Amino acid sequence: MTTGRICFVIMPFSSTESCSKEEWDRIFSRILRPAIEEAGLGYECRRSEATRGNIIAAIMQDLRSAHVVLADLTDRNANVFYELGVRHALTDRTLLLAQNGADIPFDLRPYAFHVYDWRSEEGIDELTRTIRGLLADIDATPHRPDNPVSDFLKRTSVPVAELEAPVAVAAELAPLAQSLVGPEADGLDAAGLARRLEASNAAGALNTVRRLTTQALPAAATHLAEELGSRPVPETVRGKETLAVGTEMAAAAQEAVVHVDSFTWTCAELDWAAGVRMAMRLAGNLVSLSEVPTVAANRFVAGVPSLLAWRQLMIAGAVGVSNDSFDVLRVLIKEPIEVQSGPSGFTNQPLPLRRDLFFPESFLGHGDFGALYLYGLWDRSPTLRHFFADEAEYLLRLTGFQLLIALADADGPEDTPLYASYRLNRSAAAAMNLLVDRLAASRESLRRIASVLDESDVEFKQNWQQRAEKANSGGLGHRYVGYRVRFPLEWGDARREA
Repeated sequence: MTTGRICFVIMPFSSTESCSKEEWDRIFSRILRPAIEEAGLGYECRRSEATRGNIIAAIMQDLRSAHVVLADLTDRNANVFYELGVRHALTDRTLLLAQNGADIPFDLRPYAFHVYDWRSEEGIDELTRTIRGLLADIDATPHRPDNPVSDFLKRTSVPVAELEAPVAVAAELAPLAQSLVGPEADGLDAAGLARRLEASNAAGALNTVRRLTTQALPAAATHLAEELGSRPVPETVRGKETLAVGTEMAAAAQEAVVHVDSFTWTCAELDWAAGVRMAMRLAGNLVSLSEVPTVAANRFVAGVPSLLAWRQLMIAGAVGVSNDSFDVLRVLIKEPIEVQSGPSGFTNQPLPLRRDLFFPESFLGHGDFGALYLYGLWDRSPTLRHFFADEAEYLLRLTGFQLLIALADADGPEDTPLYASYRLNRSAAAAMNLLVDRLAASRESLRRIASVLDESDVEFKQNWQQRAEKANSGGLGHRYVGYRVRFPLEWGDARREA
């Protein structure tokens, strides 16, 4: 389907510190333009050219009319940043790239960006997959604010009728485009659906799955809330009773989203970033249902959707660690659960900045209860057995993801580290040893782990001590001693005493 939409690329067109003029031309013509125009979403790709005379008017027109703008911030080129500022003032749907994570200014780090390597075939393939996944995500949620200006104004930048126009789905894939919740999902093979969509790179069908699931969620949540609300809950719930009551509520509710879980975790297993990104939008819908519940007999009932979203995110991370799905891990840490922040506004910040996600409402704001719920989930969620060999592997990989989150937290503005819940897990020492050993094993292992945080291996090593010190300063509170697990301060230390 040809839509006549433009993706306008703003990037240097003369030599900079990182690339010559010829190399910038090659990046655009051989990498960016094919990735965009061959994504199957009907885009024509353009960029501004160095021509004689005043070209400002033409660039302003492209910045205003392009459906999507892709900005390459490599080397912090002044013209690129000026044009990016104009675009942010005009509308949303802007993608950020850079060859070096240090070129992304702090003010823009809360928004999705991608650090790329164009000098290797692996890097080009990864960049192509990322661009196509981001374009598909824009088609699914074109009204989502993605820059500081629209976040401040809390506005919708294009007419609602245009935003809600569905993307055409190829005839052979149309049967795959269905809801993951509600009566329509009865008997669904969600894992098989994820595999077929990923194999077909079916952006239109993926968007339709999200749209139909989003439409079905409120009714499913209302039905679930009514069912849970009929369950007896003690008038006063204290201490360990909170964990027990919340766990029982979540166990009763998880059947409603079993296909969402299976779909999400299969996408993580496939290292399909576009699928996981879409699934995290569904998780955001669940969080929003907790924040504005339709039926809520008590705080446990109101918080169950948020807890299920939290579980979806954390186990996707565990699957990503288990399968070395680095593209997925980057999405989960840099672009996690998106939630509605107003009538037409959405927030999407890197995981360390979303500190509220560490305290699911169903556990009344206690981070330890949320962690202990995850650690005790093996016997309550049969779906986990499709992704992990046994409980020991599940706990090891889950803790490995939590350690990556702790490392990512060093970039956050907060002085206080995230709650060190991984220290409540008996697999914490083994997970720490595994992470540190992999970092020391080879430069390739170091590079791939650093890529999760959108950094080069050099940047990652330079920031190691700062990260380790901040993570190690976190505590569990007076009720828990926890396992003696700390990040080594010296890069060369291979192991820590458990």
